[in-house]
Amino acid sequence: MNYIFLDLEWNNAFSRKHKKFINEIIEIGAVKLDESLNEIDSFSILISSQLTKKLRGHFKKLTNISNEEMNAGVSFKQAIDEYAKWANAADSITFTWSNSDIYALLDNLSLFLGINKIPFIDKYVDLQKYVQADLKLNGFDSSNQLSLLKAAEIFGLTVEDFELHRAKDDSRICAELFRLTFDKDRLVGFIEDTNKPDYYERLIFKPYIISNIKSPYINKSQLKVKCDTCGQFARRKSKFIFKNHSFYAFFSCGHCKKDFVAFLTFKKHYDHVTRKVELRPVAKSIKQ
Repeated sequence: MNYIFLDLEWNNAFSRKHKKFINEIIEIGAVKLDESLNEIDSFSILISSQLTKKLRGHFKKLTNISNEEMNAGVSFKQAIDEYAKWANAADSITFTWSNSDIYALLDNLSLFLGINKIPFIDKYVDLQKYVQADLKLNGFDSSNQLSLLKAAEIFGLTVEDFELHRAKDDSRICAELFRLTFDKDRLVGFIEDTNKPDYYERLIFKPYIISNIKSPYINKSQLKVKCDTCGQFARRKSKFIFKNHSFYAFFSCGHCKKDFVAFLTFKKHYDHVTRKVELRPVAKSIKQ
């Protein structure tokens, strides 16, 4: 089993055909490690844009990729075909730093090739989550998502040795971080099987706030609220009104004679609903 570290550089460009801005992939870079974590191969390719002849100034400054280099690149289809052949998905685990590149890849495959899955990734790991979990185990507060550069600094990597924001070198930084945090047993818990029937549906599902109190996703029992003083269920005195992403209603506790306003927020995820409850004194409720 090989480990592949994939990185993409994408330029935000407007598609007249699709009438929206797209993070169009301009460069694909990757490195491949064997089971002993030795680098055995690398991949790098530039892609000619289908949307623009001129790259955004920010992108050029960040990557040092010129318009001339980009325009001399291969087609997106050719780049994907060459990468797929190089990667050999059946015998590898693919890593990216966060899943933002996965979303960009899915978007590009769908828009330009009409493909709604990534055919060259069978097993996937979000390296950012894996590395931050390692930091947490070692007492580091990693509640906020770390950039690749910040993670490299924490682990003492000399980033001056790399050409930052170029796909292949960013992949090499990922590989170095993996070597420093490698734990084969712990890794198993982070591997995602992209061949599961609902994998891509789950991946692209966007959680949303439920705004209809009669939604089938809201169980009636979830509309009951306990008093935060005595822990007894309070009696609702008004209808629920939806405002600022929450349903609110007035409640009264018969046990401790306390009146309050309860704000309930329901968020629909792919396979579950989360419920958040906030109680406020009646006098402060209008300041929601």
